[in-house]
Order: sequence, then structure tokens, then C-alpha cells
Amino acid sequence: MSRYTIANEPGASAGRTTEVGWDAPLSTYFLMAFEPGDDPDGDETEVFWYGCTPAEVPTVEALDALLAKHNLVVTAPIAHALVQDREREGRRFANRPAAVLIADMVRLEVDDAQQERIDAELARRRS
Repeated sequence: MSRYTIANEPGASAGRTTEVGWDAPLSTYFLMAFEPGDDPDGDETEVFWYGCTPAEVPTVEALDALLAKHNLVVTAPIAHALVQDREREGRRFANRPAAVLIADMVRLEVDDAQQERIDAELARRRS
């Protein structure tokens, strides 16, 4: 899994951390932002998190659309690294022992397009 910290969106709190990366075990790119929390345990507060279910953000273009939604950009070197990370690390969701179970668990939570991508990933397992 890769992870890169990027500049926060304009107007974000100073404590916010925004990151992008490639998650090979879920076969998805991700974009997430967290801020320091108020609880005594120091847990962070999620601002947003995309790419936490299988095949949710399958391409850099899909990641770019999410970035634009939050007025975020990645530098050219990070964009290039993200593509290389996917090529190097591959898509490993189908090979996880619990892949079918995970796919069934998220089935009611994802849209049809994502479910098709998950099913395509699972089909890779059989080939």
C-alpha cells in the first residue's frame, strides 16, 4: 500500500491531514482527510474517506474527480507515483481469503457500478 500526504483544501483547519494512495488488497485508490479529535484518547476525526471498500476508486481519473470535489490537487510526481504503485503492487483483492465474504458484506452498501467492478475483481480469482 502506498500513501502520500498532499496539501489540504483551501480553508481547511491547520491540523488536518489529507492523504492519497493505492491499496492493493482492496484494489482501489484512496483519498482521506482527518483532523485532530477532541476526545482524551487522541483519536482523529474523519473528514472524508474514499476507497475504503473494494474497487471503489479504480482509476487515477476517478481519484482526480474526487480530488476536484474537495478542491484538491496532487503534484505531477505524486500522480505519476500513484500510477506506478498500482502497476507495481497490482490488484490483490481477488486473492484475499475473505474476498467473497467482503464482497457479500458490502453488496448492499455500494452502487451498481462498483458492484460490477467488485465482481470483475472476483472473476480474476477464477481465471
